[in-house]
Amino acid sequence: MQVRLKKRKIKEQKEIHDLFNEMGNRYIPIPRANLPYMAVTLGLIHPKYYKVIKACDGKKDVISIANELMMNISLVKRRIGQLARTRLIYLKREE
Repeated sequence: MQVRLKKRKIKEQKEIHDLFNEMGNRYIPIPRANLPYMAVTLGLIHPKYYKVIKACDGKKDVISIANELMMNISLVKRRIGQLARTRLIYLKREE
């Protein structure tokens, strides 16, 4: 049972990694749930990740989010990747 879970986790991480490395394709981060600020005060999520997840509305791509937050694009990509690995957001390709 654990072997299948590890394989599935590795496969999901590879898919996330592939989305970041594809050239010419844009992707839209979409939050899985609406997190209240209480999650930050309880210490469940760090405030820097909370800002990024709140900026993800399902309409903006990573570049737009980075411009809105006035942050470096690579830093926003890294944080979105971490949020995707922890399954707080998912990534959808833009057609």
